[in-house]
Amino acid sequence: MSRKILLCFCLALCALSYINEALAQTKKEKKEAKKLIKEADGYYASGLLVTALPLYEKANNLVPDDPVVNYRIGNCHLQTGNKGKALPYFEKAYMLDPEVDEKILLYLAESYHYVEKFDDAISYYNKYIDQSKNELLIGEAERRIEQCEVGKKLVANPVDIEIVNLGGKVNSEYKEYSPVVSADESIMVFTARKPDSKGGDVDEYGEYMEDIYISKKVNGEWSTPQNMEWINTAGHEAAVGLSPDGSQLIIFIGDVKGGGDIFYCKQNKDGSWVKPKSFSKEISKKSSYEPSAVISN
Repeated sequence: MSRKILLCFCLALCALSYINEALAQTKKEKKEAKKLIKEADGYYASGLLVTALPLYEKANNLVPDDPVVNYRIGNCHLQTGNKGKALPYFEKAYMLDPEVDEKILLYLAESYHYVEKFDDAISYYNKYIDQSKNELLIGEAERRIEQCEVGKKLVANPVDIEIVNLGGKVNSEYKEYSPVVSADESIMVFTARKPDSKGGDVDEYGEYMEDIYISKKVNGEWSTPQNMEWINTAGHEAAVGLSPDGSQLIIFIGDVKGGGDIFYCKQNKDGSWVKPKSFSKEISKKSSYEPSAVISN
């Protein structure tokens, strides 16, 4: 056997060995990814998206071209607060399989919406409307198209607004949102997710249950917020509306099925608050969902 033939034979053996090693590694990665996906799917099906997300991400690093994994990573981000991170995963899922899920067009539209790519969002909302038979979600898509049109106008004509942080007494490392303020700006009631929530429980997304807090302005500064524990329960409560004089508060109380109703409570002359009461049946209907309200002068 000539040296040239021997050299070619050796190179072929080396190449074959490299291919076999690569195939073995790929097989190992696929096996590991399958195990991670199975575990993540269990959490995902139970609504524990925060727990499912890192498992899907690990699987995606091993098998990056799985449309379902990309879709579910996108949905985990979309539903758990990191909405801006969802778009590239939905884009890839849709590219790999346009029928990966019946909501892919809607979620793609929402993802474009959240990053202010309004024209792209409108395009996908319309595509979803054309293909969907879900009247409720079609109505939501139509409403969001209106939001996009307004968003385009607002971005084209920005307003100079100064945003001032309320400081460390009110804000913390946890989430504070939905503030309602009295007309004289002496009382502020807001919603927060903190460890001192009544019951101390977390929801299916791994976040503390919503509770209502109150702060008063003293010498021009907001006081340390108090948990309105006489209103809050172990479930979700959120501040919705406050009367101009600060004596009547409307709150939203969620139920275990994901719905909920609005309730109201009044402040006594001594500053204490009565327990929340339900509105009339004409307003709070068992068959419907009322999440917000305001009180006029």
